[in-house]
Amino acid sequence: MARDLIHQAIKSALEKDGWVITDDPLTVINEQTKFFIDIGARKFITATKGQKEIAIEIKTFGYTSILEPFYSALGKYLVYRTALEDSLNNRTLFLGISRTTFFRI
Repeated sequence: MARDLIHQAIKSALEKDGWVITDDPLTVINEQTKFFIDIGARKFITATKGQKEIAIEIKTFGYTSILEPFYSALGKYLVYRTALEDSLNNRTLFLGISRTTFFRI
């Protein structure tokens, strides 16, 4: 399974912020389909005395065209979000992108 160029940077940033990486990748099974979301993580939240779980789909965008990879990432995000909901998984899904891509979009 190929990883995006920024995979390790996002993983390191999560760990520095106190997140525990629980899955790399996170497997979600929905009916007869398996989805692989790049990272699953968990963090203990003291205010609520509970845990928060997230899933992150990581995407590296090319520098020539941003719209096509953006549409592809958005489509994947929407499918994964539905798969998480259908599997009764409580994780909140995020799209992990570079700072440069964020400001380009």
